[in-house]
Amino acid sequence: SPPVRRWAPPRLAVGAACAGVAALVVTAVLMPERMSGRLYAAPVAATESHRLPDGSTLVIGADSRVRIDYTWLGRTATLERGEAYFDVAHERRPFRVHAAAVQVTVHGTRFEVRLEDTRDARVRVADGIVAVESPSTGNVVELRRGQAVDSTSQGRLSTVQPVDPDQVAAWRQGSLVYRDAPLQLVAADLTRYSGRRFVVNDPKIADLRVTGIFRASAIDDALQSIETVLPVRVVPAAKDVYVVMPRTDD
Repeated sequence: SPPVRRWAPPRLAVGAACAGVAALVVTAVLMPERMSGRLYAAPVAATESHRLPDGSTLVIGADSRVRIDYTWLGRTATLERGEAYFDVAHERRPFRVHAAAVQVTVHGTRFEVRLEDTRDARVRVADGIVAVESPSTGNVVELRRGQAVDSTSQGRLSTVQPVDPDQVAAWRQGSLVYRDAPLQLVAADLTRYSGRRFVVNDPKIADLRVTGIFRASAIDDALQSIETVLPVRVVPAAKDVYVVMPRTDD
């Protein structure tokens, strides 16, 4: 009878397979350890800075919270409250930030993400390039140094706006910077950075616009400036609670 031939894989295929396995092993060794669902949070009236396993830096604003998930496939941050500044180490894996209805994707850059009432989001870029995507609408905006975009709770993206890249996340140096910002937003920031609560109950003044630079360590000076420029007054209502209301002429 004829001899039985046994199949043997080509040496080239075997070599390629071994190389692939070796690459996976090397990748697993070189990539930072898996980190699932680690929560970083800063208290009221304070900021915190953290070094992440991949060498990136995370700076969290007052009364803010960020959840970090790292796998060998990607790096993900979820901004749950407040604001955060990311200085992302460049590597093959993308770094994604989820904030309300948008997703920010980068490989290595410096940028800030802010939540307003946990629904609306703002992205500002200090350096590099980021892609801001709204999964609900499919729209994608590319931002570069000195650019910003806003997102509504429905995922609608605004037009790209210019910003001063040197003032991105200026709260890291203790400055609260506003350009045509609604009074309601400013009051929320003063609450987070002072430990006192400032309430704007009257919708007629909630959207009054504020432009200025205030020191987070001098909230009373900020209040005085706001009362001087806008037709409002700040009235104590309870312990550490203040109501911002329309100013009436006596």
